Amino acid sequence: MEGISFYNYAAVVKNLRGVIYWKGREKLDWLLSRFRYRYLGLVPSMHGMITGKKNIIDLYYPNERIRDAKDVISKELGEELSEAICLSSVYICPIITNAPDDFLDLSVSEVKTKEELGDKDWRLHLRIADYTVLDFYTWAVRQAYEGLK
Repeated sequence: MEGISFYNYAAVVKNLRGVIYWKGREKLDWLLSRFRYRYLGLVPSMHGMITGKKNIIDLYYPNERIRDAKDVISKELGEELSEAICLSSVYICPIITNAPDDFLDLSVSEVKTKEELGDKDWRLHLRIADYTVLDFYTWAVRQAYEGLK
């Protein structure tokens, strides 16, 4: 199994803006053009899907226990969705998707806009999403653990 060293893992956590969970190619170029200075991560089932972009990195499981957890979850949710959920949790960042319906049964809440967002607003809200995940990480992990007990 390919892994990641702790110091590389720490650097990725610090610089990762989100985990991509994407279906098809629609609007993918738009998304990639908005993240020139921070990384976006690809789950293992998407490795090689996007090439030639220096801000796109392949994500790996930092240890076998995380991969084992993904294997258990994938029996219910499928491989790609379980990868995105596990790796976004492990790398402490949001999932960026064009398929929000895949998450309906997993969502606690959602935020909607009444207007179309411009590029500047998208960047702002994606940055806020990143900070929100970080701020609520400990609470969310504890809640998930309690729910599994």
